Amino acid sequence: MCIINALKKLISQNTKNTFKYIIQPGVLEWIFNDSKWVSELTQSKEKEWGQKVIGNLSNQWTTKLSEYSFKELMLLFDKKVVKCKGKLSSNGKKIVPDFESEECLYEIKARTYTTSGTAGEKILGTPLKYSECYRLFNKKLYIVCMSYQMEEAINDFNLFNPKSDELTTILDFYDNNLNIKYITIKELFENFLNEPIKTTPVIKWAGGKRSIMSQLVNYIPISFYNYHEPFFGGGSVFLELYNKNLLQDKKIYLSDALSPLMITYEVIKNNLLTLLKELKESYNTVSKEIYEQNKIDFNKWKFEIHKENYVKIACLFLYLNKTCFNGLYRENKSGLFNVPFGKPKHINYNEENLTNLSNILNSANICLNTCDYNLTLDNIQTGDFVYLDPPYHNTFTQYTKDSFTEFDQQSVYNYFQKLDKLGCKVMLSNSNTYFIKNLYQNYNIYELDVKRLINSDLSQRNSKKTELVITNYQM
Repeated sequence: MCIINALKKLISQNTKNTFKYIIQPGVLEWIFNDSKWVSELTQSKEKEWGQKVIGNLSNQWTTKLSEYSFKELMLLFDKKVVKCKGKLSSNGKKIVPDFESEECLYEIKARTYTTSGTAGEKILGTPLKYSECYRLFNKKLYIVCMSYQMEEAINDFNLFNPKSDELTTILDFYDNNLNIKYITIKELFENFLNEPIKTTPVIKWAGGKRSIMSQLVNYIPISFYNYHEPFFGGGSVFLELYNKNLLQDKKIYLSDALSPLMITYEVIKNNLLTLLKELKESYNTVSKEIYEQNKIDFNKWKFEIHKENYVKIACLFLYLNKTCFNGLYRENKSGLFNVPFGKPKHINYNEENLTNLSNILNSANICLNTCDYNLTLDNIQTGDFVYLDPPYHNTFTQYTKDSFTEFDQQSVYNYFQKLDKLGCKVMLSNSNTYFIKNLYQNYNIYELDVKRLINSDLSQRNSKKTELVITNYQM
């Protein structure tokens, strides 16, 4: 099958993740119903094979294999899913689909090929079991059919080619009213395979927006002229808009006050081949001793900013970002990078992603600059869209030797007002605090649910909080 071959090729090319199940003989064939492979199965042979793949004699190997494999396949496409914790329904029973992502829920349905019986018919009642999902989670539920359950759903239950108007009406009701949709594992991953390649941030950044991006994009204005991001950081918002083709034919201005950060982007743009060669030859070994030496070197070279040092600074910046504790950038009061070693097992610069970013940055309409946000006004005109992502109030602000104080927050507010008077569309992200709400009380304030993946307090990492999106335009 084409999809099996395509997935095997992707798995062989993947250096970022370690897979345990989808690399084993027969697993993809079992999942995607490869007729030749399936035809050779007997009941005892299938059970013996499944238990061997899982690594124990459990009779629940079908459920375990389907769920473990699904999670690994999602990881192959950088689609992060977690086991769903569940919520209480109106009758007090817990509703627990198998997996949850930022965008949707997944319930995995699989069956053995060689076991007779009517157990597969249970899938027909799944939408009723999860009928309150959308109300509880505010996310669409996909019922993913794989292995023999996929064959039954197609050929026996006609869930993907309904033969009657009544069944069509029922499936449409599930989809449009309950936000529940049957989907085959083949269709799901063919969709992922056909997705255009998305460029993702090459730098991990405190305050990065990837965890809330699906919410944040809902507040982007429908139309605008040019795009400006004066607190560029890891660039996740810019890349999301670029990947969604929302910045076509627009001039794009990206800037940040942190010199080593913007130098790194300049090198990725203008000197990628040299950068990749240096990273591969001199910055590919992980150890505490090498990390500490590179930290010393970085703190030396960051004060000697000349064109001939740019590649060295970029290599050191990327190495430290990949190997420091939690991908954090922090300076002490002397301006020295002082984040401890993060003990990673390996380092992966993702050459393909760096190359994609380089191609984007080499677009004629993109301008990079190292400067304070206050110095960007000359490039901004009426009708432009400006996204502001300053250090958050009452959170981590020690990116540089000078902490970001409430005086600085007031300065950002003054800049916001200038942009507003200029006739720009302005969106700002910040902490959900009384100070910020009071400061921007005359503008539109929205709250977003958020998980923070960078936090020195492990107990707070992944904890749910809210933050603010503030705009000078109505949604």
